[in-house]
Amino acid sequence: EEGRWPPKISSAIYKDYINKFGRDGVETRFCGNALQVRLKTFAELKGRLDDPGHFLVLPGVEITQKAGDRHLHVNYINLPSLIPSIRQVGLVHKPDNVKSISELLTLNINEISQQAKGRDSCLVMLNHPFWQYYDVLPQDVFYCPEIRFFEVQGGSGAVFKAYPQAESYIPEKFWDVVNAHRSLKDEPLLFGVASDDAHFYDAQRISGRGGVNNGWIMVRSLELSAPALLAAMNRGDFYATTGVFLRDLTFNKKTRALRLALQTEPGVAYRIHFITTRRGFNQTVSEITVPAEDQRPERRVPICSDEVGQTVLTVEGTEAVYHMTDSDLYVRARVESDRPCVYSGNFQPEFQAAWTQPQT
Repeated sequence: EEGRWPPKISSAIYKDYINKFGRDGVETRFCGNALQVRLKTFAELKGRLDDPGHFLVLPGVEITQKAGDRHLHVNYINLPSLIPSIRQVGLVHKPDNVKSISELLTLNINEISQQAKGRDSCLVMLNHPFWQYYDVLPQDVFYCPEIRFFEVQGGSGAVFKAYPQAESYIPEKFWDVVNAHRSLKDEPLLFGVASDDAHFYDAQRISGRGGVNNGWIMVRSLELSAPALLAAMNRGDFYATTGVFLRDLTFNKKTRALRLALQTEPGVAYRIHFITTRRGFNQTVSEITVPAEDQRPERRVPICSDEVGQTVLTVEGTEAVYHMTDSDLYVRARVESDRPCVYSGNFQPEFQAAWTQPQT
């Protein structure tokens, strides 16, 4: 029953795991005729997989929560120990009757702040806000500026299709709405992350939905260590990608110029878009009601002005620069190629792309 979650592991999946990690990668015992398998812990695997200067494994956990009928998935990255609330002795009380996503986000931020004990090398990320169906709204993040990272692209396929009357409301629009409103309050901007959302690593499923090589980030770091990597991410010194690589990326704070050059591949065409929201943008937000259908719950979806997240310059080619005007609140770039993504699905790009972080 490998379509279920959590999956019941078949002998074929077990053999595939053994082929990758060896028989000492698990502990086994028999209970009657049933073979019981214990996977290695993070501490045990880290010692096997870490390769100083080349490969680094960081601890992380995805917290799944609900506020009413809305889902919230949040990643905690590089916490120093297990999260107490998972052990049911939580630092932060998370009542079952919380109705607000923004309240849940604040509780999560408080929890990681207490558990991190002042360490800078920890990170909280808002995952797939449209999972399962428009479950996290921009206004949920307006009021929690401590959330600095969200998943602009993820490999999860468990997302319903866009509602026909809200086809322009995509994760990038969510991103621009949040940053336009944060800019007005001079609050830290939201950064975009791409990820696999990998659930499967066996040979049969590793290249499909829930597999790997669907999305990742490229970080400019002085060394391969948790403090250096997460410090760079907190500065916004990274970009998200599904297969497009940048050769150079700079932002000159004095001239307010965003410049990028691509690492090209033969036979692949590229297009570079610069995106901003300008001062005085229309802040009017209307809503449409998306009716319930099958397993999809009713939702009220925000429809924002086209002035939010405007493409102000498009360059066909492999190098481009944009000089911000006095009216630009921020600028970011999206690079598109004409090479199809390894995996595409609802709210996913059809072609390989890259996203730079917003700059001011």
